[in-house]
Amino acid sequence: MKIRSFATALALSSLPAAVMSFSAPAQAQSASDDASTKAARARFQEGVDFFDKGQFENARASFLQAYALRKHPAVLLNLAQSSLRSNHPLEASRFFQQFLREAQNITQAQRDTCNSGLAEARARLGRIDVSAPTAAEISVDGERIGSAPLDSAVDVEPGTHVVKARTTEGREESQSVAVATGQKASARFGANTPPPPVAAPLSVAPVDTSAQVAVPPPPPAVESAPPASDANAGAATPSRPRHLTTWAPVWIGAGVAVAGGITAIVFASAKSSAQKNADSVEAAIVKSRNEEGLTGKGACVSPTSKYTKACSALSDNRSTVNTDATLANIGLGVGIAGGVLAVGWLLLGPRTDDGAPTPTTGIRSLKPAPIIGRETNGFSLSGAF
Repeated sequence: MKIRSFATALALSSLPAAVMSFSAPAQAQSASDDASTKAARARFQEGVDFFDKGQFENARASFLQAYALRKHPAVLLNLAQSSLRSNHPLEASRFFQQFLREAQNITQAQRDTCNSGLAEARARLGRIDVSAPTAAEISVDGERIGSAPLDSAVDVEPGTHVVKARTTEGREESQSVAVATGQKASARFGANTPPPPVAAPLSVAPVDTSAQVAVPPPPPAVESAPPASDANAGAATPSRPRHLTTWAPVWIGAGVAVAGGITAIVFASAKSSAQKNADSVEAAIVKSRNEEGLTGKGACVSPTSKYTKACSALSDNRSTVNTDATLANIGLGVGIAGGVLAVGWLLLGPRTDDGAPTPTTGIRSLKPAPIIGRETNGFSLSGAF
């Protein structure tokens, strides 16, 4: 996937306006405001310098400090780009959206740059479309998002999230939603969900004592049958061996576990190699562009013919990294599922007693489900016992 970055020219063209707004306080402004303006201007320029050097994490920290001192839309756009380049896509998405909401009189080029960065950030995230009764407060993982209806789906990191909706009547509903990278999930909350029913107390009919009812005597106790022979009296019944009805699921599960493990190892190694190649190519491109004085643009942004082959190789390596990572995750999940099947059948599978099948409590259903995220990969298994 090609990385799009706003040009240094854009950052520097927005800087004078920001600096001017920082350095022209009204005459009635207090001395403390003037000091904070100067500090914000210094942090902003510091962030631009870091960004031009490719030190995106440091640039993000400087722009955060500048925005805390003076909330200016020009800082927001630079902050969003720095967050995106330093692998904070969720922050970047929020800053891009805030810039589009708050910035006034922006050019079409700035709007296009912002929308492009927002799309790139969302490609690394998941989204949750929340539907809830009007005016219900929506929160995700304890963070308040807004009141229903929301303007758009909520951007979230890939993984499982807890979505809550609290109505104006005080009724709260909660759902656990799993979201994969680049995918959209839904959370639906009913408009008229009734509260849980309350069990009514049992009514006891009054006992009529005017008539005496004869209660029949209990039946005579039945004596247990005597043992078949006195020779066996007092002898404990020996336990008989119980065996699995079939070992096939054990061997199949073990084979799947081994095959999945080998697949995960092979593709994880291939992914590591492809990642090293991608990093090496990107570093070479950045170094070459820095030597030409093109430090403000990221690798492969509007590449010239000089960099066409290198950028194509970089794109191929990144695509290989993603493919190998997915196959490694699938192999790992299949291996885990096979191991669980083998162990589960060995411990809980149906058994026979002297050749007669005896039903036992075991796993009636076993359903593997993939879990693939930025930091969590594998499979989960659920079953009924």
